[in-house]
Amino acid sequence: MKTGHWVLLAGLTAAASLSIGCIPIGGCDAANNGYRSPLSFTPSSTEAFRTPATCGVMNPPYTSQDTFSLELTGDTSGPAPYTTITVAFSATAVQSQAVPLVVSQSSPTTYIAESQDGSIRFSFQVGSNAAEIDSSALDAVIVTLTAMPTADGQLLGAELELDFDDGHELDQTYGGPVQTEYSACPTHQ
Repeated sequence: MKTGHWVLLAGLTAAASLSIGCIPIGGCDAANNGYRSPLSFTPSSTEAFRTPATCGVMNPPYTSQDTFSLELTGDTSGPAPYTTITVAFSATAVQSQAVPLVVSQSSPTTYIAESQDGSIRFSFQVGSNAAEIDSSALDAVIVTLTAMPTADGQLLGAELELDFDDGHELDQTYGGPVQTEYSACPTHQ
């Protein structure tokens, strides 16, 4: 066999072994043969709201300028503050597509993130139980809008993928029936 064939064979063998196994670098969890160790978060409450673009009117029609938010609150049986995750969407946010967000830390216990086009905004407030989700730093957020309501009572849903510095990942879908919040008009002085 020529030298080039050996190099090609060695490369194919290495690629095959990588595709069937896990090399524990950068968050790989060899015990679970997966890239990240899974986390779980079961909120004590999940609420979904629409903030209409039309102000001063009770329950105005849905428009493309409305915003929607999904608010998840962690375990409230312990002392406050509680872990909270809030995801806000413009009515025109893309659906059924994983959207990576740009993450920043606004305080030692608060992370914020936003999509490049501003149609998805995210905040994660670590509560008094820092280990409720993960006590290490949040390093990546990917959001997939799974359901966008067109009327009150319909589901607002999103899959959240949160990756942490310690190699753990929360990847779950959350949702709730949306209700419209009253939007008061700004007062002019």
